[in-house]
Amino acid sequence: MTIKHPDFLLAEKMAERLARALKGILGDQRVLGPEKGLIEKIRNKFIFVLWVKLEKDRAQIQLAKQSIQEQMDDVLQDRAFRQGQIIVDVDAY
Repeated sequence: MTIKHPDFLLAEKMAERLARALKGILGDQRVLGPEKGLIEKIRNKFIFVLWVKLEKDRAQIQLAKQSIQEQMDDVLQDRAFRQGQIIVDVDAY
């Protein structure tokens, strides 16, 4: 997952909040990060990266997807993070 925001501190807080919420649901072993992106700023937005590892079981994947979407929506509803973006890349590398 890629988290972007024009303000560095808000991008960092947004990434940390999302990571904390996902770690509470999925566990510390499945959520890695947040880390600064390899390129820290693109098009005036600071970038943080968060990795989520999921099992290959279809039922668990569906539950995890729902949980991730709920947490993303919750973070983006915060007034401070409205300019931010959360981008999910299924096969990052």
